[in-house]
Amino acid sequence: MVDYSQMPPDFYEQQANSMNKFRAWFHDSRNQVINKYIRKYNASGKMIADLGCGNVLWNKEKLPVIGVDVNEKYLDYNLSQRKITKKVVSPLDNIALEDKSVDIIVISEVLEHLPELDKHLLEIHRILKPGGLVISSVPYDTILSFWKPLFKVQCLYRGYLLGEQYYKENCGHINHFSKKSIANLFAKNYFKVIEQYNHYYFTIFTIAQK
Repeated sequence: MVDYSQMPPDFYEQQANSMNKFRAWFHDSRNQVINKYIRKYNASGKMIADLGCGNVLWNKEKLPVIGVDVNEKYLDYNLSQRKITKKVVSPLDNIALEDKSVDIIVISEVLEHLPELDKHLLEIHRILKPGGLVISSVPYDTILSFWKPLFKVQCLYRGYLLGEQYYKENCGHINHFSKKSIANLFAKNYFKVIEQYNHYYFTIFTIAQK
């Protein structure tokens, strides 16, 4: 099982700055989409929290953001880079934030890793203000996507040829989503899906409202 608390502090920044141009584009373009949605739905005074935040690379404007992660090294690095203004070291099934305290939640490339999805979605629902939004992204993980075969090849190459344990464990992915299944997950947990976007058959973005 992948121990995310031990990943290097700039792990996701390394991916976005990879010498592999395709990998760098993939990560950067995904962050650009999140940034676009933040600019669309954010307003002055709104509270944003990024759950399982990694390196918060979408936050190019250095907006005030609460970073929530189990990896304190991520959070301290993000503070040093001014990508977050507050750190919360916390698991996502028991988030150390108050009820109805957040206007916008970003949860990008996280839901595919979580073992108890309903429990996590209800926890997100708890900390969101009424009318608050979730901006989520997950891999487009179906046989018709471009992401799935490329991901399998990468895991075989880096896991079994290069011997990287993280890739042997499929980068910790245990859930697999289509547009319909991620929409149904939010609807089941008392959210209204207001927008979905298929990003080149690599990533599914879903905007859901409490």
